[in-house]
Amino acid sequence: MTMSRMLLVMDGEDGSFNELERFHRASIQSYVLKRTGNLYLTEEIVQETFTRAWNSRETLKRHENPKAWLLTVAKNLIVDHYRDSSRFTSKGSELRLLSQPQVGDSTSNFESAESLKDLLKLLSEDHRNVLMCCVIEGYSTHEASEILKIPAGTVKSRLFYALKDLRVKLSEKEKSIEHE
Repeated sequence: MTMSRMLLVMDGEDGSFNELERFHRASIQSYVLKRTGNLYLTEEIVQETFTRAWNSRETLKRHENPKAWLLTVAKNLIVDHYRDSSRFTSKGSELRLLSQPQVGDSTSNFESAESLKDLLKLLSEDHRNVLMCCVIEGYSTHEASEILKIPAGTVKSRLFYALKDLRVKLSEKEKSIEHE
């Protein structure tokens, strides 16, 4: 697709937007999948990216490179996903934080997940975001810095202090349970 053809898309030529989506969908999906590692989340983010492109045709028309605009929207949606506090409550993600596998039945695992969810809520949003990216989702510090739009050194520092704070809070919780 030529640049002039892509710009026609924004002028409302029938079916042109579909052509723009077909042309860029694979690269947007690849970009999002590399950062999320989740097919369902990838599809959700890609769909929302193109919905926003459709709703912002006038803005998109002013850009010389629609792909760059689409990638920026996708990146922002990924960041929004990790900042959304409701995402921190998924049981599967929380269990990955536990360094040692839990021995016992599924009830004790669920209780551990609930306990961990409570501890995560006590961390600052900055620490929780870095912890989610690096520990739970498995991104490198460089990838997390791109997602969160902060320097890699800041990611390392926040991760160190988040883990330290989490250990302290876990220790305090264990002590309070022992005294009950």
